[in-house]
Amino acid sequence: MSPSARISRAPSAYRPLHCGLAGLKPTHGRVPHLPADTMRMAGPMGRSVDDIARLLTVLTRQDERDTWSLPADGVRYHERLDRDVKGLKVGVLTDMGFGMKPEAVVRETVEAAGQLLAGAGASVEPFISPLDHDAYEAIDLFLQVRGYLEYISLPPHGDTPDDINPYVRAWSLGGAKHSGPDLYRALGRIAKMKAALLGAFEGWDYVISPVMPVVNFPAEEPGVSREMPLEHTLFTAMFNQTCQPASTVNMAFDSRHLPIGVQVIGHRFDDLGVLQVTKALEDMRPVKMDWPFKPRP
Repeated sequence: MSPSARISRAPSAYRPLHCGLAGLKPTHGRVPHLPADTMRMAGPMGRSVDDIARLLTVLTRQDERDTWSLPADGVRYHERLDRDVKGLKVGVLTDMGFGMKPEAVVRETVEAAGQLLAGAGASVEPFISPLDHDAYEAIDLFLQVRGYLEYISLPPHGDTPDDINPYVRAWSLGGAKHSGPDLYRALGRIAKMKAALLGAFEGWDYVISPVMPVVNFPAEEPGVSREMPLEHTLFTAMFNQTCQPASTVNMAFDSRHLPIGVQVIGHRFDDLGVLQVTKALEDMRPVKMDWPFKPRP
């Protein structure tokens, strides 16, 4: 395992994208963590699929303190990454049906990844999202309420704490306006979205999509939107709710040499298969990773 490998508790697989890393959000419960949560998952990230597979081999342990923890599967993921993708049915998702549309270079990168899999013998076709409404709105409401509770639980601080992004603070404080019924209704909308997305996934082995609809946003910004800081996670947040495993691997660079990731989504419990398809893409990608050993100016 590379010394650069890490464990991430990101809400999705998008964070490794900014650094060109490989990452995995495993099936919910595959990697136990506390506090138990339906929105947070723990998973590995590293410079290569081999790195994250080695980490997953170690991390898959049962822990009864986590309500969602799965029994240890005993799979040595890093020893089983080779797979012929011939015959796999792979969907290409480039439009979630709502929200931001991918930038041209992002969409082209995902489509090119699909062509690589098709060239290796997979059956690759467009995956049409079943969502025709803003399915992220309910997720944002839940996260905003949680953000508010986490914010007010912080130790006492001044009126303008410098260590909290002002837009994240304003968004979190907005969670105070939501009532208990508001939150319960939001959870119901999330459940309906989950059922629709899982239904659409039937018949497919894997689906690939953008990790984010944009290549990047300024480091000092909370996201693409200041009013809804995690709005740019629409391609990953949906599959957090379905509890499916999803990975990311860098497949291209834009004209500024910024990485562009592709997400691989599989059925629940098929963490090995997701890693195998991600490894296949990593082996076929047309770009070479040039990891700096010293900070670049």
